Amino acid sequence: AAISAPTPGLDGGRRLSVHDATNPQAGELAAQAFNEDVNTMAWHPDGRSLVVADHSGAIHWMDAQTGETELLGRHKWQAVRAVFSPNGAYLFTPGFAQEFICWDARTKRRAFTGSLNGHRIQFSADGGRCATLTQTTVQLHAFEQPAAHREFAEDLGVRLRLATISPDGRWLAASDARRAGVWDLAGGGPGTIETNAYDTHFYFTPDGRELLGSRRSQGDEACFRWRLTPATPPR
Repeated sequence: AAISAPTPGLDGGRRLSVHDATNPQAGELAAQAFNEDVNTMAWHPDGRSLVVADHSGAIHWMDAQTGETELLGRHKWQAVRAVFSPNGAYLFTPGFAQEFICWDARTKRRAFTGSLNGHRIQFSADGGRCATLTQTTVQLHAFEQPAAHREFAEDLGVRLRLATISPDGRWLAASDARRAGVWDLAGGGPGTIETNAYDTHFYFTPDGRELLGSRRSQGDEACFRWRLTPATPPR
């Protein structure tokens, strides 16, 4: 659970604290102070982070475990709501000027902007449609997510030359001169970075459950073996 309260010593500021709702007696898990009033907040579906929109129009991404925040960007005026798509891949933040920003939650970058005649937006369970409430009507929109393009937030660095996809199309593994990464293409979560597997050739087992890697370059030799397990969202 996230609780917003006035911040002592700040004129109009707010302090946001995160607590374990299943254990009310425990102390706060994380906290962050904001210089502006908090208009709204929204939890990411994975439960690990939340988005905070403040009175200045700023959109903050907050880590629910550490309380650390990063600024995604700003609206022209106040941002009044924050809504994630059901799979957590996109974030919508309608503003007071009746314009909204769609953010790519994986890269934490602005995807596109648009105009609305209201501030309320709600997604269907499958994420394929969304409804917006205006002063006089309810408008239904189709939301088509890109099917042939995906940008990853993790940066492997330079000299990215080696990459392979598992036979079942579920996993992607890639390496460069400094590190390697593995991504679950069936999910929307972050990838796993391994610093020891730089410049590594990867090979998946036929069932896609294990990843093998080898490196042999100018006397630098290494072999790797990992068992791949899809991430389980926290309860």
